Amino acid sequence: MGKAQFFLGRLLAHMVFFYVMFAAVFAHAGINNDLLTPEEKTYIQSKKSIRIGITDNEPPYSFYSRGVINGFSIDLLHIIEQASGLKFNFVLGSWFNVYSSFQNGDLDVIDQISFTEERSHWMLFTPAYHVKGLVLFMRANDIPHPFKGLASLGGKRVGIIRDIYYEEALRQDDHISVYEYDDYISLMKALSFGWVDAVVASEMTGNFVIRDNSLSGIRIAGLFNARGIAEEDFRLGISQQEPLLQSILTKLLKAVPAQTIEKLIRKWSRPPNMDNSVSTLRLTDEEQAFVAGHPTVSMGMLSDFSPYSFVSQGRQVGYSASLLRIISKRTGLKFSYVVDDWSHVFYLFKTGQIDAIANISYAEDRTKFTQYTDVYHQIPTVVFVRNDFKNYQGIGSLKGRVVGITRDVFYKKVISRLAGDGLREYDDHSAIMRDLSFGKLDAVVMALNTGNHYVRKLGLVNLVIAGEFSTGEIKAEDLRFGVRPDLAPLAGIINKALHSLSASDWQLLETAWLSPRAGSAATSGYTLQFSDKEAAYLKEKKRLILCVISDNLPFGKVESDGRYIGISADFMALFTKQLPIPVVVRESRSWAQLLEQIKQRQCDLCMDAMKTPDKQQFMDFTDPYFTVPNVIATSVNAPFIDDFRKFTDRPMGVIKASSISELLKSTYPAMNLVEMDSELDGIYEVQRGTLFGMIGTMTDIGYHLRQEKIVDIKIAGKMPYNLEASIGTRSDEPLLGDIFQKLVLSLSEKQRSQVMDHWLSVKVEQKFDYSPFWKALGVVIALTIVTLFWTHKVRKLNRKLIEANRALEELSRTDGLTRLFNRRVFDEEFTRIFNLCKRSEISFSVIILDIDYFKKVNDTHGHPAGDACLKRFGAILIKRFQRNSDIVCRFGGEEFGIICTGKDAAKVHTHVNALRRYMADNPVTYNGKKITFTISAGIYSMVPQIDTPAQLCLDMADKALYQAKSTGRNQVVDLSVQTH
Repeated sequence: MGKAQFFLGRLLAHMVFFYVMFAAVFAHAGINNDLLTPEEKTYIQSKKSIRIGITDNEPPYSFYSRGVINGFSIDLLHIIEQASGLKFNFVLGSWFNVYSSFQNGDLDVIDQISFTEERSHWMLFTPAYHVKGLVLFMRANDIPHPFKGLASLGGKRVGIIRDIYYEEALRQDDHISVYEYDDYISLMKALSFGWVDAVVASEMTGNFVIRDNSLSGIRIAGLFNARGIAEEDFRLGISQQEPLLQSILTKLLKAVPAQTIEKLIRKWSRPPNMDNSVSTLRLTDEEQAFVAGHPTVSMGMLSDFSPYSFVSQGRQVGYSASLLRIISKRTGLKFSYVVDDWSHVFYLFKTGQIDAIANISYAEDRTKFTQYTDVYHQIPTVVFVRNDFKNYQGIGSLKGRVVGITRDVFYKKVISRLAGDGLREYDDHSAIMRDLSFGKLDAVVMALNTGNHYVRKLGLVNLVIAGEFSTGEIKAEDLRFGVRPDLAPLAGIINKALHSLSASDWQLLETAWLSPRAGSAATSGYTLQFSDKEAAYLKEKKRLILCVISDNLPFGKVESDGRYIGISADFMALFTKQLPIPVVVRESRSWAQLLEQIKQRQCDLCMDAMKTPDKQQFMDFTDPYFTVPNVIATSVNAPFIDDFRKFTDRPMGVIKASSISELLKSTYPAMNLVEMDSELDGIYEVQRGTLFGMIGTMTDIGYHLRQEKIVDIKIAGKMPYNLEASIGTRSDEPLLGDIFQKLVLSLSEKQRSQVMDHWLSVKVEQKFDYSPFWKALGVVIALTIVTLFWTHKVRKLNRKLIEANRALEELSRTDGLTRLFNRRVFDEEFTRIFNLCKRSEISFSVIILDIDYFKKVNDTHGHPAGDACLKRFGAILIKRFQRNSDIVCRFGGEEFGIICTGKDAAKVHTHVNALRRYMADNPVTYNGKKITFTISAGIYSMVPQIDTPAQLCLDMADKALYQAKSTGRNQVVDLSVQTH
């Protein structure tokens, strides 16, 4: 079945539906003869049309789609229109515009309005024809348990529709932040993209938009129970000048049978992409012959397109694979999978080496070799960026950026026009997201579900969604099956199978693969069974002792009440459910102490261990139960690190006795490593400048940056070693290692995802243990009296010391006469800013200025007068170059240097030339005498490229100044203008 036939069938179904509805209304009410008065019938006959205001974007009640206004309310109004003989003229617009038009008297009726006492003074109402149950939607992994309505949203961002009637009540709650959106699609996408934490919407509206836009991972958290807010009721509002119309519409609405309303609700509550009921699948003779003649159809599938098509435990699984199994069962077709990355599978299909391909999106240039089925799923395509990406203003912000995409993806041409030479194509989804996280890319365009999956799986906590990737050419990513043109019957067979699925079939597929609670992968398929020896070992052992670091969130922490929480704790909880004996936690202060305890056999096992030669001497290791990258965190002003070996001379923090520390010491013995007790201590040292960077896991460092709200530290690069978190067991009891290896193998992808999702998306609130507080309070009171006297003295001394240090620091960075930065600062900032401009591809300018014949000023007026001229010139430079990004320095004598960014060469030249004219026209007054002097300047501006040396700019600016002085002075020479 082609698209045209499909939509024709849908249209015919709607016509039949309306016919049945109209017949039911007429049969039930006998409207023309029984309900209406003669006056009302006369009104209907005399009235040419009724202008009804309709909200054009409130699905599923009323919304504009494919040139037609659709929805629950529209269907109901059509029934009333046909039953009454009235002619309805729908006027579409946003709620704000429709409501304003009704207030101004431009409309006779307004739909979907709620009754309020204030409105009843100037408008008439029908009875309510529908009541919207308001609920709070949240991302499934963020829903607190137990959920207590608005009381659970303290400190959260709550999204609502602009000008909605409960806006004021929400804003009165000081504990939440309210964000307004123009329509429900924008509102629900804001929740899906992580821009708000919860939204208020009706259950029917929210679920419809979620399904229609494939926004998986969103669930109803609970009822919207704001005090004093009634549920939203839908009525027709009528102008006060039309009481007869109110009476007619009220009678017509009451005449609509309750079962008719229920049918409409069921119709618009179903998944919108497919028909609701199961249709009989009948194959033509040609199609039956095709199935008989093609016992196996080769289908191209992707190995890493989770949750739609990927490999788990050696099996092809995912949404598309499950759908194909249903199609196979209903049609008799058998599919053999050809599994690889998209580029290779697409090549095999394009060259006719396989029969069909899954997860293909429509593109005009593919129609030469592809016969498409209808869409079976759509995914929003979004732009992922790092959280330091500034001022994203839509896809135009990608112009000239380094943008990553999957190779041969259907929107490649559009990205290529934006990014130009900055386009980077990848075969591996995990590689592209890692490169974005570590600064090799500025942005990645990818399907929402797939990108989010890899953000969670790889622990890339510095990535966020900047916005939806949508143009006139590109909308959501449509998933279809593609068939070779010479196998035409195959596309028709698959289409018939797709349209035979019921709403519940589609819902089951969504629940199985797109719901976070259901996981994003299949179960492991591994059956856990202990051998007789292993069972006997555990029985004799009676308990296992697990050594853990006492405070190492998000991996693990022992609470004051003895509870063990964190990522590793959640994994251990899964293991202990399958063990016949308990696991007892023993605390360690550090990795070094924990390893020593295992060496001394005071512990049986530990979490988060990574296999290294040293540890293998006393521990056995399971396969990793999760893997996260090790990264380098630096100041935001430091460059991104593509090769950490270039920085081995810089002081780098690393956790004492950690696996990464052990590997780096053995592989790079000359590396300047500084051992720290915790990642957070190392981050603080980076902030202070005593460390260049801190090395740790993406999960650890990202967690601390988020928890402590640290904004001046970034994740700047990736280390060559990932943390492959295994369970380490004592080597003298090898059966214990075998037992935990089985437990790790029994983990499903669903279980792994749930644990990682929880700790990477939910902020953990630390509880304060008050018991030590009261004990310490008595000691503190006693000591306070003794220390007050000394504190006063020490504070005075410290203040003087701080002031002295500040003065010393100021002297070391500034010129004593002009108070400008000195040459040392210029040299430090020059390379840093140049590299920043190179990464961000923005303009970099260096200006060198010189006071003409300054020796003559000193000789004629004396050195104090010369100093006054220098001070005055310094003050003018500060005033003229006052942006935070401008660096103004005095090199020494009468020479000055300036660094500025973000201005093109012509603007810089104009700005400096204006400064030159100002200095020539405004003499300095000293002791009543006017001292006139001029300046010469050399400029060089450019957008640095990858291979541009920083020294080139300085050399060219110096050359420009030399030309200005050698050709007469009192002029500005800009070599960048000449060369460009």
